[in-house]
Amino acid sequence: MNIGKHIPVSSAKDKLVELLGQVEDEHENIVITKNRLPKAVLLNYEEFSGLLETIDILADQQEIRHSALG
Repeated sequence: MNIGKHIPVSSAKDKLVELLGQVEDEHENIVITKNRLPKAVLLNYEEFSGLLETIDILADQQEIRHSALG
């Protein structure tokens, strides 16, 4: 799994519009770093929404299994 390219926050501030274009058009994830440590991720909104939906589905399935056992 490719997490995405890493870019320092200082560069990200200067290139935000360009980075948003890459995220939107190319569906590229971009990791924002501070002092060389990952601090945030820019990702396409539809991708983010899909991840949240997947988490909800998995949480519901786990809750159903737990209820059935208990």
